[in-house]
Amino acid sequence: RGGLSVAAQLGDTQWHGSLTELSGTGALPFNLNSATSVTLSKEYIALAAAELSVAGGKISLKRNEWTPHHWRSRGSFTGIGLRFAQLAQTKRIASEAQEALRLGGTWDISSAAQLTGDLHLFRESGDLRLSGAPPFALGLEKLQLTARASGGKINAELSATGQRMGKLDANITLPLMRSGSVWQVAATSPLSGNVSLIATDLAWL
Repeated sequence: RGGLSVAAQLGDTQWHGSLTELSGTGALPFNLNSATSVTLSKEYIALAAAELSVAGGKISLKRNEWTPHHWRSRGSFTGIGLRFAQLAQTKRIASEAQEALRLGGTWDISSAAQLTGDLHLFRESGDLRLSGAPPFALGLEKLQLTARASGGKINAELSATGQRMGKLDANITLPLMRSGSVWQVAATSPLSGNVSLIATDLAWL
């Protein structure tokens, strides 16, 4: 539902309304927790603050805007379970879902002539189980990823510590290129960085 505002020219017509229901199923089930306002026009789309339930956790959208030449998205998330959807389908939520790795984080990304912004992701609870016979856990104690985009490059830093995996630190820098409205890393782009792993057990690799 919503209303329509018309400026002096028809091309400036805007629709202001409310998004009251949004949900999805499959590998990543989600549901809109409450209504939020939406603005639509030929060259502008904006979604007000909104909260989604996703994979057993929550995503909070703080600011989301789009024009043909610029877009920005900002928000945070908490309690996102990496294996929640799979466990839900196999009806093993009670025990294993509590042990699944759950992530929190924030993002603030904008795109214009350059892609700029940052993504911060970290472990809140749980562990990561790798496939095997039988499957085994890494014993994660810390998992943190920070990615920053600026100056035509993206820099990512990963830090992880686990009882079985040991201590892993890595950073990598990749050049970014724009293809139409999409930013990507070319398959042949050179990269720079380093990786440090201190571990007594390499069976998980």
